[in-house]
Amino acid sequence: MSSFRSIKVNKRQFKYLKSLANDLKVDPNCIESNCSTNILLANVGLLTGNNYEDIFNLFSTSNCIENIFLFTNQRYSLIKFDNIDSAIEAVNKFNGNYNSSLDKVIYLIQIADDVANRLINQSQQSIINQFKYQPEGLSILNEIISEDEESMLINLIDWSSDGKVEHLKNRKVKHFGRRFDYMVNGIVDDETIDSIPDCLRKLFTKWFDDQVINYIPDQLTVNLYEKGQGIPMHIDTHSCCENEIVSLSLGSPIVMDFERIKSVESSFNSCSVLLNRRSLLILKDEARYCWNHGIACRKFDVSPHPENSDRLIFNQRSTRISFTLRKSKNSDCSCDFPEFCDSQQGKEIKITNSAEMEDQYVYKVYDEIAGDFSRTRYKPWPKVKQFIDSLGTGSILCDIGCGNGKYLNLNRNIFNIGSDTSLQLLEICKHREMEVIGCNILNLPFRSSSVDHLICIAVIHHLSSEERRVSSLNEMSRILIPGGTGLVYVWALEQVKDGNKSVYIKTKGNDQQITEPLSQEIQSCLPVHCNRTEFKQQDLFVPWKDKNKEKQFLRYYHVFRENELENLFQHVNSLEIIESYYDQGNWCVIFRKKFQINQ
Repeated sequence: MSSFRSIKVNKRQFKYLKSLANDLKVDPNCIESNCSTNILLANVGLLTGNNYEDIFNLFSTSNCIENIFLFTNQRYSLIKFDNIDSAIEAVNKFNGNYNSSLDKVIYLIQIADDVANRLINQSQQSIINQFKYQPEGLSILNEIISEDEESMLINLIDWSSDGKVEHLKNRKVKHFGRRFDYMVNGIVDDETIDSIPDCLRKLFTKWFDDQVINYIPDQLTVNLYEKGQGIPMHIDTHSCCENEIVSLSLGSPIVMDFERIKSVESSFNSCSVLLNRRSLLILKDEARYCWNHGIACRKFDVSPHPENSDRLIFNQRSTRISFTLRKSKNSDCSCDFPEFCDSQQGKEIKITNSAEMEDQYVYKVYDEIAGDFSRTRYKPWPKVKQFIDSLGTGSILCDIGCGNGKYLNLNRNIFNIGSDTSLQLLEICKHREMEVIGCNILNLPFRSSSVDHLICIAVIHHLSSEERRVSSLNEMSRILIPGGTGLVYVWALEQVKDGNKSVYIKTKGNDQQITEPLSQEIQSCLPVHCNRTEFKQQDLFVPWKDKNKEKQFLRYYHVFRENELENLFQHVNSLEIIESYYDQGNWCVIFRKKFQINQ
């Protein structure tokens, strides 16, 4: 007897089969086939907001996907497997089960070869149309090098694990000259990067002399794509390089997809181009600045026949290597597309919902990274320790935003209590037998005039508006006794002062880098800082990679300009500044609560 669940799945499948039969004008009983390698993914398609990468990632455990087909204005897609066993395994594993990554129940149906072919043929014209147009500023030069040169370049790159090869999700990467940082989609200096080989410099110079390219590149990224691998849709940050990005394709043809950043009144907003072996793709102007580009994860590509554009051909992918060339830009971008430009947009950043920003990109993040974060926070900053050691015996010290409690119990002659929003960090403190309490800095659960001294180290730079930062100082003033003192530290915009680099800049490390291009949604919200470099904006995301969870997070920061912290205190009449100073990339203020004289 069938279970209620299996009956429900069967009803859903029949509904999708009937809909497909209506589209193809065939008998529903002729669609299913138990010996087919073609799988209909019934409720995942372009019309449901899904793409090639969604489907590829869903079946990433299988190495037997031959091709994936998406259809214009349809809620379904088609997966072709290499063999029947893999197709059956996929159906048994996923059919009727809820998938959290897609947030829906998955329905898979094996369909007959002739039905699959008819489905593909029916969508042929929409595929052909994808290749009819291309963005302004995009050009492709075929056979730019000979087969012998192609072979030489393929063998030039050493892909052995020498520490200079980055293993990204769907490809390997090696940089030359300067490093392209996927965290910010920009170029950074890195002394560990090899220089561009002489044979390549000669080739690039020849192209420049022949006016094939407009700049001699100083940065080269080499990507190795195995069969079926690709790269998500992305755009290189405008300010990172000049108005030209050049990519040489070797080893295998590939289809690259393009999507306009925003839908505007235009004849088309998406297209595809075929990059043949030994072809040179050049992106500049609108194609460089206004269009995302990417490569879908699949083993076959469909494109128009080179001799008959009304026919389609299938190209089986093999290992492909691309050489992407860029010329670094040493100034802000002033392109003609300010609505998409990081240089021209960043000056007008406005945060519309401060509480939501802090909740998502501060509080939740610190709970997620608490363990890994705590392991990096063990050594007290000397001047903070000096302040704590100077406090009188029997004083009450409150550490607001205590984190893992590294400043609690430094001075055994005083009473210490810590507070933080992160429950996971507070658990670490409790395990260390520290007195802590969970609360928000804007609403401290202490009586007025109950604390002798307080410290607030690297906290209020996580508050995303000036009003909230002032409110935090008012709350500190409220709980301090008259005459009580406090110390506040915030990150400084100026990480190089008087010619000296801060410890933050000096510290080497590449474990905090985002290794895939960021979505346009994140890019358009706030810029993402490149760790261990100088800050370029005041409001930004700073990445954190949790080594244990192998996951990356973004933390919101407002880094302070010189005198900005002191100016905040001008809004709090009850507090007076005793001393202000700069300490290793931080602006710092020691302050006192004034005595109120009753009139």
